[in-house]
Amino acid sequence: MKRLHIIAGAAALFAGFTTTTAQAAAQLLTGLGPYSYVQEGLVTQFDSMDNENTGTYNPDAPVWRDLKGDASITLQGSAGWSGRYFDSTYDSSHTIVQMPYYKRNSFTLETTINIIQPSANSSTIARIIANGQNDWTSLFLQNNNLYLYVSNTGEYPHYHKDYFGMGTLLGYSSTSGEGLAFNGKIVVTGKSLPASQWVDFEPSWYTQEWGLNGRSGAKLQGHYYSIRFYTRTLSEAEMMTNAVIDKLRFFSFKYSAGEDANWADIAWDAPESTAANPPTAPGNTTNDFVQIIGSQVTVAATDDIGLMGLSLENGAALDIPSGERVAVKVLYVEGQPVKRGLYSANSANGIAAAWLSGDGVVAVAGAIDAEIPSGAYRAPDANGYCIFGRTSANGGTTAYHSGAGKWYIRGERTDWENYWFPEGSKLKLVGYVLLKTIPAGVFSEIDLSEAEHILLCEEKAISDGSALVVPSGVEFRYQPVTSMSYDSGNGNYYLLSVGDIPETGDLSMNGVLRIYGDGGGLLNSQQYTGDVSGTGTIQFGNYNKAARFSGAFNFKGTATGFNPASLVWVDSLDVDASLGNVTMSGCGGVENNASVRINGVYFGRNGSGETANGEVCIDTLRGEARNYNGTRVGGALAVWGGNTIHVDTLKSALHVVGRPQDLGCTWNWFGSASAVGNGNLVVDDADFNGYMFLSTNVNVKVGNVSNTVTFDYTFHSGAVNATTLDITNSCNSGAVVTATDIAMLPARLSGFSGNVTLTDTATKSYTIPMDFTKGTNALYNTVGCIGSGTLSQAPAAGTIDVTFDTASADLVEGRYSVVRFTSGGELLDGWTVLLNGSPARTAVVGDYMVSLRRDGTGIWVKVYKSTGLVIRIR
Repeated sequence: MKRLHIIAGAAALFAGFTTTTAQAAAQLLTGLGPYSYVQEGLVTQFDSMDNENTGTYNPDAPVWRDLKGDASITLQGSAGWSGRYFDSTYDSSHTIVQMPYYKRNSFTLETTINIIQPSANSSTIARIIANGQNDWTSLFLQNNNLYLYVSNTGEYPHYHKDYFGMGTLLGYSSTSGEGLAFNGKIVVTGKSLPASQWVDFEPSWYTQEWGLNGRSGAKLQGHYYSIRFYTRTLSEAEMMTNAVIDKLRFFSFKYSAGEDANWADIAWDAPESTAANPPTAPGNTTNDFVQIIGSQVTVAATDDIGLMGLSLENGAALDIPSGERVAVKVLYVEGQPVKRGLYSANSANGIAAAWLSGDGVVAVAGAIDAEIPSGAYRAPDANGYCIFGRTSANGGTTAYHSGAGKWYIRGERTDWENYWFPEGSKLKLVGYVLLKTIPAGVFSEIDLSEAEHILLCEEKAISDGSALVVPSGVEFRYQPVTSMSYDSGNGNYYLLSVGDIPETGDLSMNGVLRIYGDGGGLLNSQQYTGDVSGTGTIQFGNYNKAARFSGAFNFKGTATGFNPASLVWVDSLDVDASLGNVTMSGCGGVENNASVRINGVYFGRNGSGETANGEVCIDTLRGEARNYNGTRVGGALAVWGGNTIHVDTLKSALHVVGRPQDLGCTWNWFGSASAVGNGNLVVDDADFNGYMFLSTNVNVKVGNVSNTVTFDYTFHSGAVNATTLDITNSCNSGAVVTATDIAMLPARLSGFSGNVTLTDTATKSYTIPMDFTKGTNALYNTVGCIGSGTLSQAPAAGTIDVTFDTASADLVEGRYSVVRFTSGGELLDGWTVLLNGSPARTAVVGDYMVSLRRDGTGIWVKVYKSTGLVIRIR
């Protein structure tokens, strides 16, 4: 397979490329070709300029061949070739054979096509495309045929898009007569289309034959330039890259005579059905794409050239006189993209470029949606750094302006689009910076060692989402600003309002991540969806501040400054986190305010019952929790979805829940998080005198109960307590487990040596289902307690009905706890205990006897195999 790419490192004489000798590079001159497109995931590629996979164009080719695999299209009827495209004609359909198996993967299908003549029942589609109203236009595979559908017509309802989640197609051009090219990105959701809506629809697509150009009754004549099939969904940036290359190769003004010429004198090879006018527009506003091959073209002062795209190939160059400027959104030289900047043959005027002569300048935006650089240039310091920012020594600061009710920063707000940077430039941010997204691929190094306070006001610190490393000593804050004002008198940027926009880039946070939002209209909470790592500090500064980490949270730092309604939420499954020493707020003085009376740490993915890959670890935790007239107040942990919070040392009272709504706090994420499944809490050492206020949806394991801790289950979670409390090492004899009644006791209480108290004195009845087939080491009852410790307080009377399957023959012998402790069981002597509703003390299950027992430990059941004669009376 012949490749037309220039090899890596060979573009020596082009600015922005690796430098070698001009002679070496000249031997490898080439341009855009079939292999210039995004390659990852590309498994089928039909290209009209290499129609037989030979590296050249054959105007008589009877078969259109795939460049990547074994697919092919045999020409039917009067179909044929015409320079840049394949004309399918209207007299027959075509078949693409030997396509790769699709197997319901999400994919991207790109077809560059100019619709010439649709059939009668496709006229609506053609009209909408010709008018450029392609917001709902879809490129769709139906019964293995390729069609263009429009979802807002009665003939082709929008349910195609609904059931497959297909991305809206991107039209490269909607100019009538110039040709249309489309990207179709299909994301399969797995939902089947109801048979009542489309009877013959079957979305499996295992076939290796696809129809092209329609089927009977829905044929379409088109000029096809290319077809590309990817086994993945391309990003928007990748799709736009391919779109620009398509425009340059197939829909551009082309000059390939091989002779030097003046721009205004060229007889351009124009795109299909387009008048051959020179591609110029006063004011650099043209949308034209231009391809120049093997020639030097001289630009005159009167040409005033502005292009959407330009490709210089096979040694092509521009000669620009002094003082003149050519503006280009996207520039390729020998098939390689040129980065944003100002380029000139004279390095004093811009980045030196060997594909230019004269002293004029080419301004390159670098992307279709980027701004043309204006010419601003910030000279680097002696160490090669381009420096931005304002230090505290020359007025840089941040503060809350109480009189104006606004938070402000006095620093430098860098508008990167006003600057251009030579290849290999290094960036240094110093002092105070109001940071817009740093463009990716521009700086070889980003240094924040002399920064003081960085405020990020856009979605990503670096435009491609790569990690911004914030060193120790630097305070970083994310505040997605939607409006601000600037006071030129004092140099303050006042933040007026922000959007609820997550920060999506990666952060390596070794400094301080400031969660602070004072000021009119400012949000008090920020969400981070990128990978947050580092060893720094999450710092709260006032009431109602929250940080939610919804990406990978590989953080090893700490969290400080908790106030009422401060929250760290690890909303992630990819976790390897340590929060160091944490002291929460006791929320004194706000006990009656439901919006702010709780603060703490969440660990659980929103709406997910999946289990995390690791733990959130806290070294020393001071919870400062309180029970205020039956209301939770102070510090809390919320953990769900099978996840675990691990505390090395707990030094004061704490609320622990598996559902955030049980905390009774209504502000922001406290009241809106969707928790699924039980959570786990591990405490190595509970070393304090006070309470752990527990709920019935968190399993708790404590290594050492070093002091007189009360494990309080009197805060209900609306369910019988089926979770566990295990003391695995030592337990202070003064410890207490307290619950309202038997149903709220943990289903297993092990290793406990203190007192167990039941605070509800009412006479109640309980049904305790037992499964004698699982053995005594398993948790089998949904009410009751496999317990330890001393029962010191309980109601004098009540009823327990132990129920079990009398038809089972798979019983396991042993002693099964109903409500049982180390001692104090005599407090239950006045209780009525039934076996399957019967007051009998024994029951027969097959060859086994089930016998009710009472002693100083409480109530339990013995299961044993009967011996001798058993007579059953029915």
